[in-house]
Amino acid sequence: TSVAFAVGVVRLAGRRCLVQELPAIEVLARVDVRCADKTGTITEGSLAVAEVQTLDDAEQDDVEAELPALAHLDPDPKATYRALDAHYRQPTTWQVTGRVPFSSARKWSAMTFADHGSWVLGAPENVMADSYAGALREQVEAHAGEGRRVLVLARAAGPFRDGGDNTLGAVRPRALVLLEDVVRADAPDTLAYFAAQGVTVKVISGDNNVTVGAVARRAGLAGWRDNINATTM
Repeated sequence: TSVAFAVGVVRLAGRRCLVQELPAIEVLARVDVRCADKTGTITEGSLAVAEVQTLDDAEQDDVEAELPALAHLDPDPKATYRALDAHYRQPTTWQVTGRVPFSSARKWSAMTFADHGSWVLGAPENVMADSYAGALREQVEAHAGEGRRVLVLARAAGPFRDGGDNTLGAVRPRALVLLEDVVRADAPDTLAYFAAQGVTVKVISGDNNVTVGAVARRAGLAGWRDNINATTM
């Protein structure tokens, strides 16, 4: 029996699987439910731009000049800006004259450009404040219901200054930036293998359950509609 276990461990090691105890192989054969995290297991832990939708009278060409400038000229890009940087390959000639870095408290960042005004990118409810209502809010919530992360690009009235009092005043929305988690290339095959073996996979995540359900759908996980928000139980 020990020799059989040892051979199994060697075979699993060839598939880059770490076995800590020999009997784990026998125990694994009895597993019928597998719990997994979303980030790093189902997804790569990175974001990708799914779509950019212009609002009101904004021109697509103008937006596609504004977003690359924000992405390329940020000295400390977060996941959102890295996704934009990868999406927009063309260089920018804009010059930054003032900047407000992103913070989790305000949930937006901003830049002022010479001869091109001031621009804000962040969570719609934080950027738009009391103006976050009506058709814009319905549009944002519809995209969020599909599992996408939604940001709003807006033009600000006044300039931003490094280290100054950069309270966000009146803004005018220009576009919605729709982002989605990048599903790992091997995730669909892995989930299909577990399903063929009669193993139910449950994804446990701290993210919004609707968002996780949408990611699970793209990865091919059966039962993705049956997502549950554990905070309401």
